Amino acid sequence: MKRFICLLISILLVLASGGVYGNYDGNSKEKGNYSNNLNYLRSQLKGSDKVQCKGFINQITCLKEKNKDKSTSIFINGAEYTGINAPVIKFKDIVIPQKAITEGLGAELKYDENTNIATITKAPITIELNLQKKVMKVNGVEIKSNDLKSSRGNQSLEIVKLISEILGLNTEIREGSGSIIVENADSISINDNVIGTGNNQFEYSANWSYDKLAGAYLEDNHFSVSENEFSQVRFTGMKIKLFATKGPGYGIAAISIDGKPEVSVDYYCSKVKNNTLIYASPTLDNGDHLLKIRVTGQKSRIASNYNVSVDRVEIISKSPNIPLPSPTAIPTATPSPTPVQALSKVWVNDNAVGNANKQFEYIGQWYSSSYDGSNFSDYHWTNSTDATTQIRFVGSQIKLFGTKDTVNGIFAVSIDGGAETNVDSYSNKKFESSVLYASPTLINGQHLLKVRVTGTKNENSSNTCIMLDKAQITYESSIINLALDKPAVASSSNDPARGPEKAFDGNAGTNWYSKYTNDEWIYVDLGTSQDIGRVKLKWEAAYGKMYRIQVSNDSVVWTDVYSTATGRGCTEDILIPTVSARYVKLSGIGRATQWGYSLREFEVYGS
Repeated sequence: MKRFICLLISILLVLASGGVYGNYDGNSKEKGNYSNNLNYLRSQLKGSDKVQCKGFINQITCLKEKNKDKSTSIFINGAEYTGINAPVIKFKDIVIPQKAITEGLGAELKYDENTNIATITKAPITIELNLQKKVMKVNGVEIKSNDLKSSRGNQSLEIVKLISEILGLNTEIREGSGSIIVENADSISINDNVIGTGNNQFEYSANWSYDKLAGAYLEDNHFSVSENEFSQVRFTGMKIKLFATKGPGYGIAAISIDGKPEVSVDYYCSKVKNNTLIYASPTLDNGDHLLKIRVTGQKSRIASNYNVSVDRVEIISKSPNIPLPSPTAIPTATPSPTPVQALSKVWVNDNAVGNANKQFEYIGQWYSSSYDGSNFSDYHWTNSTDATTQIRFVGSQIKLFGTKDTVNGIFAVSIDGGAETNVDSYSNKKFESSVLYASPTLINGQHLLKVRVTGTKNENSSNTCIMLDKAQITYESSIINLALDKPAVASSSNDPARGPEKAFDGNAGTNWYSKYTNDEWIYVDLGTSQDIGRVKLKWEAAYGKMYRIQVSNDSVVWTDVYSTATGRGCTEDILIPTVSARYVKLSGIGRATQWGYSLREFEVYGS
């Protein structure tokens, strides 16, 4: 479950502007109304839980921005620390709130008044910030950052943001209210200059160089041109992404996970691109893993050198949504009605790599490269005979897109293990993101597209290359709302005019509104057992942050089919494992605001 620190830091923008609270201006009446509203929200915040915390912080920052108030307010995990009482480190125009660093970020903070150096430590990272020289070092190595040289009034916000990001936290600056929101996340970024042999550290073999590079993450990176030199990162999680620099002088790297077969990745790009995605691992078991990047000493024919670089990795520790096992369907004598179907389409980029549905699985020697005319400016290519890629998908048709060019050859394509069809991707002119293959119309269901490099070409082509860019999947989706105007039951209604039936009346102008507690629920009776595969929730501003979708055939025994701790409000369109059920229930666990759950529409669709 995603755990929010709920750290909101509003920093003094200009010390000379008249004191800690000197930035808000307005007539006495307006100021009085604004202060009353702000004090009310602060009093509600004091009694809120961690789930409600973020909702109150959003309301406070919006209110401050609306009233052009950039004065200092510090909120840490639901507790407020005023600018008057909270200790700070001050040097000229820089203000660092001590409790924000020590309590909010969980780091140790020391300050030497003689040298004006602040030291922030959170193992395995040590940050030294020289306030006088505006120089930052991470683990002893200087980091070049424009944030430290900035002459803008909110320089302190930028410094807190920079410290938070080095420590691997998500940050968001809201300049309109002089605020920064810092939160723990399911993913963290590790800079290339965090060096060691422990978890979340880069380990380098002998011949790697370090350089400061504008545009790179934290404006630095490591690179090597020496064959078989390597860098590796130990991590605990379920996925890892590698970001680095691509350019004309870059070669081919071999990347592996846990010592398994290497994947070749071409760093070449016609233009230099910094802090760009190089590699994304498939989804792994949530545990300990090892990412290894090896310099092959090889390059494409148009690259000018063999450089391989590393800039940062992003480690994903867990999935934001928690799908639960599909329950066993209970047979029913009443047949389900045949739903009306609509055709929908979904795109899959070539860099969505894995062996699950809607992913490219590459087998053999394939290279990832960049080109501005392709989808997301990347594509995969190979000229290795019998190299294959395959895509698993649920749908009724698939189209394969790629590049046609003078160097392209012939590939063989098949559906569900059937007979192969040869496709010639040669063209006397270069065409990016072109349709290479379109399958016939299939039965809407599970299928497998397989592409194999034949190693052959026509007489006009100069090579046997295959270049893949993306796929488009067409599938049939139900458009009947099975819950429309069906009987509904709820745990409570805060207003008799907003009962549970309002969530199923097809009118977005009405809503069900619960009491102000977390464990509220609402369910609908579909009348008979139906095959269900999708639920759509349309929220008002008071939405559910944590909740479950449950199903039942007797409204007594309920089975979870979906759970989330990161509900986002607005409209949430949720796919669930296909299940036969008569009753569908939303069970609240935690609200996003202090108010009740307010649901405009609760829609249920077939599989």
